[in-house]
Amino acid sequence: MVAVSDFMDDVHPVSADPAEQIGPSTLLRISALVLGFAFILAGIGLWMVPGPVLAGGTLMAKALVSILLTAAGVGMAQIGTDKPVRELHFDARHRQVYLVDAIGRRTKVLRVVDYEDIFRIEITDDRLFLRDRDDKELAGMELHGAAARRDAEAQLRAQSLIFA
Repeated sequence: MVAVSDFMDDVHPVSADPAEQIGPSTLLRISALVLGFAFILAGIGLWMVPGPVLAGGTLMAKALVSILLTAAGVGMAQIGTDKPVRELHFDARHRQVYLVDAIGRRTKVLRVVDYEDIFRIEITDDRLFLRDRDDKELAGMELHGAAARRDAEAQLRAQSLIFA
């Protein structure tokens, strides 16, 4: 995704150390995924357990517990499958482009590129590259489809980085 924002007023850049991971650790993600599916199965399995004749109050309690278990399971499974999204943010005030990984509200700044350092912008259907005078890649990211490409081109035109 390409976005124009002044998010850097609220977020401070952190190190671009590849060993530093944004989001939950792998062990936590696997645990959350397993627990999520266990909660979903428990919510469904609650209806398969034989028991006494269901009165109105018992039925309501069973339904409430089932809904809570299933909702908790979906939430845990979402935590387990959430992956960072790579984005470009254009800061017109500081005349910089930020390449960030984002999960929800948490962002990790991977690279900061000044507008003056950008010599050429290459956009294909699936990639966007910012290049310097020596044709060295300053920043790059994947684009997902023609709509993302059109959005990227519109954002770059709005920042006067590319012309029609």
